[in-house]
Amino acid sequence: MKLKKPLILITLILLLAAGGLAYLSLRPLEIRLQQGVVLQALAPHFPLDQELLPGLLRLSVDVSQIKLEAESNRVLAGLSGAITAAGRPYPGSAQLSFGLEYEPQSHQLFLTHPRVESFAFAALPAIWSQSAIQYLLPLLQNRIERVAVYQLPQDTSFQLFARRTLKDLRIEQEQIVLTFGI
Repeated sequence: MKLKKPLILITLILLLAAGGLAYLSLRPLEIRLQQGVVLQALAPHFPLDQELLPGLLRLSVDVSQIKLEAESNRVLAGLSGAITAAGRPYPGSAQLSFGLEYEPQSHQLFLTHPRVESFAFAALPAIWSQSAIQYLLPLLQNRIERVAVYQLPQDTSFQLFARRTLKDLRIEQEQIVLTFGI
């Protein structure tokens, strides 16, 4: 009888531990990323100072703000700077947007598919404006088509709980939310 009590107690403790581990490994894991993470990822690519048409058209811009847009599930990057056309600078701004893509093989989140959402440079003649827009999108696609924003930790216990299967990727409350589960 004395041997049964400790055996029952040990069995009960082991069952509780196994149940707790099962609960932790089966529940979804949520990672939330702030705007600063995106800004930090874009930092190596800006300021952008690029000649669009040699000797005629030059673009010099830097990221002035980042906004995480829940409605479109896209990251907006406000740019400010100047376009120099035929030697004359025209100050202004542009807004880019990026999609989000998770790559399971590398366990990374990327900014992808850049788009020019708005382009406003004061008093820039229409001919130069059209040329700048025409050259800007291919430039962006070549320079910042896939910007790594976040990589899952390589810690083995994290991998056990996350199971590395992305269940949901969305933007809410000014945060990028990644939900992992089984």
